[in-house]
Amino acid sequence: MKYIEKGKSPRSLEEYKTTEGASFKDLDKNHTSIKREIKNSLIAEQGGICCYCGTRIGRTNSVIEHFKPQDENHFPELQLEYSNLLASCSGGQIDRQTNKRFPLCCDANKKNRLIAVSPTDPDCESYFEYDDDGNIYGTTPEACHAIRILNLNNEVQKNRRRAAIELYINLPKGTDWQEVIHRLSVRDENGLYEPYCFAAIYYIKNFLLPVIT
Repeated sequence: MKYIEKGKSPRSLEEYKTTEGASFKDLDKNHTSIKREIKNSLIAEQGGICCYCGTRIGRTNSVIEHFKPQDENHFPELQLEYSNLLASCSGGQIDRQTNKRFPLCCDANKKNRLIAVSPTDPDCESYFEYDDDGNIYGTTPEACHAIRILNLNNEVQKNRRRAAIELYINLPKGTDWQEVIHRLSVRDENGLYEPYCFAAIYYIKNFLLPVIT
């Protein structure tokens, strides 16, 4: 999970919220252009990676996620609050069209359940650790619960994190690790973060830097 600094809500959303009968369901059905603008804003805000797992996302393989569930048993009053909206990957739902056993994760697995660790928490990255096999571990009970609810340790996600980390394990001696960390910490020229950059940063800081220095 990578920290997301929330930006300003799109004007179209704020204007829509003032209309009679405004709801996320109505937005989804009758105002697709506004919904598209919201999703584009969220994806750009997150540097093109999923709010939970960190995989690359775009408009066609992502969904608008309500961090606090919008259903009537939870927080329906937050259904159009931009501060509660995130962009999640499709969570395996697209892959399940051809492979029924493909594991679900992120929004697709979370559904209407609550988790206590939010990617909008500036300290969220410190609640997770990673190893060279791609496993993710929680440093608090809340983080461990989030990993289970989001199913972040499924084999697909583990393999993707391992591949992201392996890109850096075998870099040659003399590598400027601080420069590598800096590059992974910022967006590229297209405003995108590298997928799973936070896992690679954690591994470099905790397993490679102590060896090199």
